[in-house]
Amino acid sequence: MPPAPPPAYAALTAYLASRPADVVRVIVPFPELERLLGAPLPRGVYRYDWWSERATRRHARSWHRAGWRVALLALRADPPAVTFARLDSTPRPLTSPRP
Repeated sequence: MPPAPPPAYAALTAYLASRPADVVRVIVPFPELERLLGAPLPRGVYRYDWWSERATRRHARSWHRAGWRVALLALRADPPAVTFARLDSTPRPLTSPRP
């Protein structure tokens, strides 16, 4: 199991871990993510590298520990959103949909 995520992201870990087993993808708009975390998102979330899957990224541990990965980013959507997929689901490239 990956190391524990920072406390600030514990709510995201709990949210993803609580998804039913038959749910393999979850789209989380940024405003919903802010509500989950109880705080504004850092400005870095609007850069693809912030969502890197590297285990050295403390915030990435929040979704890895729950068994999820980032599958898709929609940074130009209104509102912006992140799609998480279960780690055991078919990998897809990290891309953003065209406007």
